[in-house]
Amino acid sequence: MYGCGLRVSEVIGLTWDDFKKHGDGGKCTVFDKGSKTRIILILDRLWQQVKEFEKYHRVKQHQNLEFQFILSGK
Repeated sequence: MYGCGLRVSEVIGLTWDDFKKHGDGGKCTVFDKGSKTRIILILDRLWQQVKEFEKYHRVKQHQNLEFQFILSGK
């Protein structure tokens, strides 16, 4: 996301709901300091990488939930 000109604090505040498809690429709604909102366009090559990371993240998140469920004995 550095290539899009985002600050670290802005990237940390992102959720998957902030990302939307836009043409061949995507766009991201960023809430920066001073409660300002801006839209960042994401080129198609980077968009593909973002979507691949999202798939990986969701699988890992699901695996962690299953693991926590097993550890809790429920």
